[in-house]
Amino acid sequence: MNEWMRFGRRLGITAMVWGMCTGCAVLGYHSVRIDTGMVNEGNCLLTVEGVTNLPSGFPLVVTLGENNNVLKRVNTKVTKGQYSTVLDVSDLEGNKRFDLDVYTEASLWTPEQRDWLGERGQRMVGRQVEEQGNGFRLAQHFIVVLPMGKREAAIRRIQNGDYAYGIAALDAIVEQNSDDTQAIAWLALALVHNNQSERHLHSRAYDLLHSFDVNTLPQNLREQCQSWLDRWDDEEAVERAKQERAEAIAKYRRDAKERQKAFVPGQHMADIFIGEEARRVFSTFPLDFPLDWQQEIVSFEIPERQVIVYFDPNTRKVVEIATVSPDIHHVSGLGVGSDFERVLELFPGGSMSWEDSTGRVSGANIDEVAEVLNGYYTHPKGVVFGVKREVLGLGLNIDTVTSISVIPK
Repeated sequence: MNEWMRFGRRLGITAMVWGMCTGCAVLGYHSVRIDTGMVNEGNCLLTVEGVTNLPSGFPLVVTLGENNNVLKRVNTKVTKGQYSTVLDVSDLEGNKRFDLDVYTEASLWTPEQRDWLGERGQRMVGRQVEEQGNGFRLAQHFIVVLPMGKREAAIRRIQNGDYAYGIAALDAIVEQNSDDTQAIAWLALALVHNNQSERHLHSRAYDLLHSFDVNTLPQNLREQCQSWLDRWDDEEAVERAKQERAEAIAKYRRDAKERQKAFVPGQHMADIFIGEEARRVFSTFPLDFPLDWQQEIVSFEIPERQVIVYFDPNTRKVVEIATVSPDIHHVSGLGVGSDFERVLELFPGGSMSWEDSTGRVSGANIDEVAEVLNGYYTHPKGVVFGVKREVLGLGLNIDTVTSISVIPK
């Protein structure tokens, strides 16, 4: 009895002991008993231990269940009249009744043990001996409750799949204590499991898990949270790539519109490029009639771009793009109608050739055009400027850009 009192002092959960039976064997029968105590360690580990008058080596089974459903089961053996085992109850809900049973029966015994207590355990006597099926067992039964506060109970309910309850309970707790990172993490996990919409980027669960460093969490909880953070990182990378692609396309389209009104020496004019294949040009600007590729140079006018494109008939690639439109400009603003002096400032080192003249007008006033010359200024960067020179009666020259051609460098 003193042995039981020692365990009773350590009892962490209310347990009912259904008595002991003492005595000696009478006519082949044996009085047996088992006395059990329990220690609850933080609602995580439940130590079940006790004393018995069964000989060493006898097997004992400890089960914890609910509504005839066994949730935990461990096997142990008697050693010098004592036994001890530990149940992991870290995943069980709190503040509810569980059935804890400690027992032994003939199906667990060795042949020698059955010889002593009977093939069906029929030689056992005592207040804890009960009939079970076609045999007998020595058993002790308890009601176990894991006492928990609202926070811990909510987390246990979430672990067991009751997400709605956990969300309702932890909402208020997190609102009152924004530094409770574990409660925040469990609330986020409950949200993603309870609602499909919470699994998307920038949901409430997303915001909760990004509100603190998950590396500060216990390992198991951290791993669960990190898996969602990794998933969202992947989704963000996809979204970012889509956004970057959309921005790149938008920029290309903006640039294309700008290029339609621009030229770059040796490269492109009106968004048509030197070296571009004729079929690509025609895919944007379909032909109204077939071109004669037997000519030395094949030209193709594109009115909507205000340019004429010249192709090499052998390679069928663009070798020149020309315009007489004042709407097409260099990045500097230079274009048809600009003063030729501006050309010389931006593109020095080119060569000038004059081709024809209208002839000298005799008797022209000092402010009247006495002569007109036409020529071309070719620059090695890949551009040719058509130039008109108007000679005034005073002898001054007015040189104006009349056309621009982009050619290969």
